[in-house]
Formats: sequence, C-alpha cells, structure tokens
Amino acid sequence: MVYFEPEKGKIKISILESGKILLLSAEQWKEKVVAHGPFVMNREIEIMEAIRDFETGQMGRM
Repeated sequence: MVYFEPEKGKIKISILESGKILLLSAEQWKEKVVAHGPFVMNREIEIMEAIRDFETGQMGRM
C-alpha cells in the first residue's frame, strides 16, 4: 500500500520483469491510520487486538 500526498500528481513505475499491477484511487482518507506488520487499523489498541486474535488462531488458517 502506498500513500501519496494530495498535491503530488505523478506516479512513475519501472519494472525489470513482466508482471501485473493493480492501481486504485479514492478520496483522501481522513482518519488516523496505524500499521504494524500486516495489520492496519485506526488505533493502537485495535492493532494489539488483531495481533492477539491472530496469535490465538481466531483469524482462521492460511
């Protein structure tokens, strides 16, 4: 996931091998974002809860 500042309008992508890319756009997210590893939430406590749920197997198996 990549965030760009609203006033920056250019994206340049260079690749070394063939592949696929998915580019999406949306309105600016105005809520606080907290990330830790693969978890992205709005608050630190939610990150801690997600880690606990993951470690106790409550998110299923992958």
